[in-house]
Amino acid sequence: MLAGSIKGTVVDIQDVLAYVRSDGYLSKRSASQYLGISIRNLEARLKEIPHFRLGSKTLFKRSELDVWMERHRENPEAIDLERLADEVVMEVLGRQER
Repeated sequence: MLAGSIKGTVVDIQDVLAYVRSDGYLSKRSASQYLGISIRNLEARLKEIPHFRLGSKTLFKRSELDVWMERHRENPEAIDLERLADEVVMEVLGRQER
């Protein structure tokens, strides 16, 4: 699935761990800002947006919000995933060389 130019590329484990650590939980306010929608819009869509409820606190996992947004993408065939993957890997590799 990945482009031939990045097959076999090694990514530093620290970069992977940094990504995993950044996948934290967001409050309603932070989630609405992350998604670019109002808190009222977020609350209206709670039945369809994955979330956790801890008492009166509602939390959202960043990666789950990304997946949810991806399901609502219009025109998904317009994205060149191989080019995008190449760019991300080259960015990571470029940071390692500095």
